[in-house]
Amino acid sequence: MPVVGMVFEKKEGTSLVRILSTITSFICLAFAGTGFAADQHVILTGSGGELEFSLKFFEWGERLEKIVSQSSKSDQTNVHWLREKIELDGENEIINAINAESIEETIKDAIGALEESDSLFVYLIGHGSYFKSIPKFHIPGPDITAEQMLEWFEPVEDNRIIIVNTTSSSAPFINTLSGKNRMVCTATKSASEFNAPEFTEYFLVAMEDGSADLNRDDRISFLEACQQAAELTKTWYENAGTISTEHSLIDDNGDGQGTRLERSMDITGDFDGLLASNCFIKSYQFPDEAPQDLIDEYIETLEKVKELKTQKSSLVEIEYYEQLEKLLIHAAGVNREIQSFAVPVENGNT
Repeated sequence: MPVVGMVFEKKEGTSLVRILSTITSFICLAFAGTGFAADQHVILTGSGGELEFSLKFFEWGERLEKIVSQSSKSDQTNVHWLREKIELDGENEIINAINAESIEETIKDAIGALEESDSLFVYLIGHGSYFKSIPKFHIPGPDITAEQMLEWFEPVEDNRIIIVNTTSSSAPFINTLSGKNRMVCTATKSASEFNAPEFTEYFLVAMEDGSADLNRDDRISFLEACQQAAELTKTWYENAGTISTEHSLIDDNGDGQGTRLERSMDITGDFDGLLASNCFIKSYQFPDEAPQDLIDEYIETLEKVKELKTQKSSLVEIEYYEQLEKLLIHAAGVNREIQSFAVPVENGNT
């Protein structure tokens, strides 16, 4: 078995975030529309153990459901949230109760609904453990193991599977679930990081406030969401004046070994991050009435920006930034035309 939580760390050149933010701060598709993806999202809120944690996990699950629902097709039948039964004032909150059987059934149903280009996202929120070399996710009744999840995923051959395990001692899930077309993010770098992580909160914040869109291309890739969550979590510990008890990892190259999540990650070659950078939790969204030719022109321009960034090292610096600015300004102009087809906002609603 590969070493749990092995980390590859490489630094790259000066970040483009500042210049991209300056030039494209006005490129924002903040209007109603339909995303391209019909991905399946399975949100699992496990056992809290104590009411404080149960309520916290419920809130996180609720916020995540809202985020992915807004990024999915309008019928939202592709978003599934299973949660713990919570007793409040003598009443049971039990909608879509979570247990081993309901998890297996939900994941299998989601897999069965996948079409050729769709992805399956599975989010684990709660407590985890690693005992006698068995990584577990805690739920009411028998806990589920990484090996069980691996069995459920085996029928999937070509579709991408994305696992976000935000629990304590979550790193060993990488060793078990790593594989072709699979992306695994964990809140911890090893099984020995067993304190309750804060990663979930900042994974949600990164998408709620839009800060996860690090390259300002109006999409949020899985890598961007995880990178920003890791950065915000690190900042939280620094501001609290305490030593960080969690260090998140990502694996998407199938080698079973995680890479520390940082903004300066090298995602070229065989390093982790390349697949995740091209998998989107939130994709482009456009007004229903926007002409397709404008949409195509906008996407094509942003793809040219992406291609240009890969050529940075081979270009003279001033030439690179001149080309970058030209492309981004053009994208902003096209975006203005697209925005003109948006439904006006009234009383906070579209």
